[in-house]
Amino acid sequence: MRWRNALDVAAVKAAATARPTSSEQFSLRIELRLYAPAGPGSDLDNFVKPIQDALAERGVFGPIAHGGSPMKGDERVDQLDLRRRRVSSDAEAGVLAEVWALET
Repeated sequence: MRWRNALDVAAVKAAATARPTSSEQFSLRIELRLYAPAGPGSDLDNFVKPIQDALAERGVFGPIAHGGSPMKGDERVDQLDLRRRRVSSDAEAGVLAEVWALET
């Protein structure tokens, strides 16, 4: 799964550039640029969880563990905006993910 490896690399970069915040609530905006020449492509919702998990596992939503809890941090996403854009080539395909800290 080449796209999951690319997602992990991008999540590492995002975590390295994320500004610290004391917020416990986040907004996540995702734009999927999908190239599917042989049909309609995958269900849109199948992409959300891997993206959230990759960001959470790298600490983008704050501390990863809650004292033995299985939660990774993506439970702090209180607002999700998701859009699919179909593109005409594999070179245009990708993901834009914006994370914003919400005021508590």
